[in-house]
Amino acid sequence: MTCFHCRVRVKNITLPRFRQLYLGASTNGQLALVSRLPKIPTLDSSASSGDNSTSVSKVLVTALPEELLVKIFNLTNRCDYCGSDHYVVLLKVCKAFYRIVQPLLYKNIDIIQPTGLVPTGTRARLLHRTVKEKPALGTFCKDLQVYINSLQDVRDGDYVSAAELLQSFPCTTNFSVHGGFGHPPTWPLLKRAFQNMSFIKHLTLSRELWDLHMAPVCDVIQDMHLESLHLHGISARKDGIIWAAQNTDVKRTNTMTKLDISDFGETPKALRNLLELPKSLQHFRFGKVHHNPVFWELRSFQELLCSHRDSLVTVEIGAVGRRGGKGISFLKFPKLETLNISHWNFDFSPDIAAATLLAPNLHTFIWDFTIEDQHSESSSDFGEEQKLWVSRFAELAAAHKSALRKIVIIFNPDIYLESPIEEELDEIIQPWNLMAEAREVMKSTGIELSYDNKSAMQLYQQYREQQEREAIDDVAGSG
Repeated sequence: MTCFHCRVRVKNITLPRFRQLYLGASTNGQLALVSRLPKIPTLDSSASSGDNSTSVSKVLVTALPEELLVKIFNLTNRCDYCGSDHYVVLLKVCKAFYRIVQPLLYKNIDIIQPTGLVPTGTRARLLHRTVKEKPALGTFCKDLQVYINSLQDVRDGDYVSAAELLQSFPCTTNFSVHGGFGHPPTWPLLKRAFQNMSFIKHLTLSRELWDLHMAPVCDVIQDMHLESLHLHGISARKDGIIWAAQNTDVKRTNTMTKLDISDFGETPKALRNLLELPKSLQHFRFGKVHHNPVFWELRSFQELLCSHRDSLVTVEIGAVGRRGGKGISFLKFPKLETLNISHWNFDFSPDIAAATLLAPNLHTFIWDFTIEDQHSESSSDFGEEQKLWVSRFAELAAAHKSALRKIVIIFNPDIYLESPIEEELDEIIQPWNLMAEAREVMKSTGIELSYDNKSAMQLYQQYREQQEREAIDDVAGSG
């Protein structure tokens, strides 16, 4: 659906007003919503009267199944160009659209920057007024994201208003909170909200300052029936005290099956205490560590994940700041199917990797070169050595008759060249040429090598376009 706001703004035109839309064909033959249907030839009419332009029967868009309309409306929700909300426009089309779109309008609610939940911003204040007048609207909310400003002073009145607003969304299943954990009223606010939102399955907590600590997090999640928990920016306490469950009865009782941690500022002991809470963890991700004085090694996760080795299906370990890897083994993880390990975590040979990483049911190994810092990986980080490593690893995996069927290389280096010359182009796209060579070698093993060469193809296309422009200029100059 074309954005009404963009068409008016860019083309400066006024659209015709109509009460209903029809299903018809666009100029390229695709299904589209149109205000009027063209006349098209039909065999019956041409045979009987010789007239090749008979109007087709009108089919209203409201004749589509409701579930299909919901998918269409979701695809056309927001314009990437001007940010206009198409739901607001669709509400005004007809009563049928209004009935379908209204729940969608309140399904995903963002009370985020620049204004937020605390201090109370304009968006939160207007939303509070609306759901107070029509409480049923709040029950449509499934995904809620809120921002609590850590940098500003807050008033008690802001938290009173926030508490009343959060009580309006009892059916929320996905809840995300960013910032504000250093304000004393924040955790009581969230605890009361979680008690009211009994359907929350996915919880995300991310810091703005260094004020997100383990103790209050573990305190609130013990009484929740979560499926997944995402923590970004856990910080160590200044007094050095590490949280541990005081009541041993809570260990291995939490329902969460997925734990996603990034920028973890605590110790391995603190992470071990957290891992003691889930009953059966299936998916574990430990993202890159940005600010942590503690040195993490790949082998640290051997002991940390041991208690969940019988249930883990996917494991991802990002760049933790120190290369190593000796002593780690996933051979006793019977259900492990996907293993994602940063290239920057280990420096052992493909022989050792094949002897320690190939779990009995591992079918996908992801080799991640990502650097999440002020710069990304460079094109020189994948060379002949890495090509030989992955080729040999696949050869050994096939020789061991392992379950491995796919190796994925994540490699997205920074490339900034306005006018590449042929020598520079050859050097920059060399990593993907080497990956292609490795993929050819690996075909005999039955193991697929997958990688994204979009950056290389864009650069190649840029170079070819430059060559064409120069050729045209030369012809024009010689003429």
